[in-house]
Amino acid sequence: MLMERVRLTGAQSSLSTEYFSIAFDTRMKIVRAETIGFWTVPMVETYFRALSDFRRLDPTGSRGIRILIDKRKSPVYAQDVVQRIRELSDAFYGSADRVASVMTTSLSKMQFRRTFGGEHMKAFLSISAAETWLIGS
Repeated sequence: MLMERVRLTGAQSSLSTEYFSIAFDTRMKIVRAETIGFWTVPMVETYFRALSDFRRLDPTGSRGIRILIDKRKSPVYAQDVVQRIRELSDAFYGSADRVASVMTTSLSKMQFRRTFGGEHMKAFLSISAAETWLIGS
């Protein structure tokens, strides 16, 4: 069952569902997200609604949101899902934001690069490389 709305209050700075988890890393000052399994378009929409609540938890809002998306438990997405992710990403992320996506296959990395251009969104094969890029940008 999909969530209708996610609300974060006070000390609550993490959220988990059966197909994603999102948490604010207070030490590194980044949002960490993990995607799980095959997604549908409604799952993408729920994810972005949840992610929007995390934007306000970032105390460095003037520099833009920093998010590490761990996609190692997700396969290559269907084209309709990729298209919806692209549409919502274009509306959600600004030029000051940084998005590091970590995946395990070259095919997933190629799909990411084809879908998301620009200097503010990068694909990585390791968590440590993604963290280094996010912290340094």
